[in-house]
Formats: sequence, C-alpha cells, structure tokens
Amino acid sequence: MLVNISHMKWLLSLTLLIGSTMPATTKAQDSPSSAPSVSMPKDLTAFSWEIAIPADNKYLTESSMSGWRLEYRRMIKQNLSIGIAASWNAFDENLPTKTYSSESGASAVTTDMIRQVYTVPITLLCHYYFNTNMKILQPYIGVGLGTQYAVIPISIFTRSLKTTGAL
Repeated sequence: MLVNISHMKWLLSLTLLIGSTMPATTKAQDSPSSAPSVSMPKDLTAFSWEIAIPADNKYLTESSMSGWRLEYRRMIKQNLSIGIAASWNAFDENLPTKTYSSESGASAVTTDMIRQVYTVPITLLCHYYFNTNMKILQPYIGVGLGTQYAVIPISIFTRSLKTTGAL
C-alpha cells in the first residue's frame, strides 16, 4: 500500500490543528465559578492497532497495517501520568522479478525479492492532562523516549544465474 506523502502531511496538519484548539475551545466554555478538575483512573491500560510508515529510505516504500501497541500509564499527580509502551510492527514488501548485475557485468542474478522488517519499539511515557469540565473527552499532551529493536530477514529467490567470463 503506497501512501501519498502530501495527503499524510495534510491529515497530520488537520489533526494537530484540531488537537491544539480543543483545550482553548473547552476553556472558553468554563464558568468562573466552576473549578475544573481531571477525573482520571489511577491506572490506564490500552491495547491498540498501529499503522506504521517507514522512514524515507530505498529499502521499504510501503506502509504497514500489521502492528499493535500495548500501553500502561499510572497517575502520579492529579493531571500527570507516567508509563511504558511496547509495540510490534511488521513490514512486508514484495518486489517483482528483476535481473541484478555485478558492477563488472561478469555475473547476474534474476530473482524476485521479499523485503521484510519486524520492529519492537519500547517507550517510556509522560502525559499531561488538561483541566476541563468535559465528561466524554479528556485532552492531553504526551512525550515518549525509547528504543527500537529491529529484525531484517533477507529473502531472495533465484530464478536463474548467468555468468560470463571468470568469476
């Protein structure tokens, strides 16, 4: 599945615009006599489906819809939580049959290729929850710091091998 980068930038911009105006909009609806407070559970556990987009490189070009994320957060103050998250993403890309030649042109291989990358990101999290009177939606902002483990298996299927001259 190819992703149109300009479409993704537009979607990200729209999401950021809506997300950044939401706290300002809800604050405007508060009355001076009410004292806004965050009503969050002490512990939060979440399991979600992840869509991953590869970095700008020449190895993978297709996004992955094969991923998940498990997250745990604990409130340490009224509107501050810390937590940890672990994800798993699988990238699979099939390349059509192509002939690859050596630099000298003395040998060539014709093959199709499956490019795969499996990643396991692990992230420490910190979230700040804005004080609002909203009962259904709780706006927040968060940061994460982590690392990523990646496995890149190599799968090349040879159709034919041609050599000319000495190897």
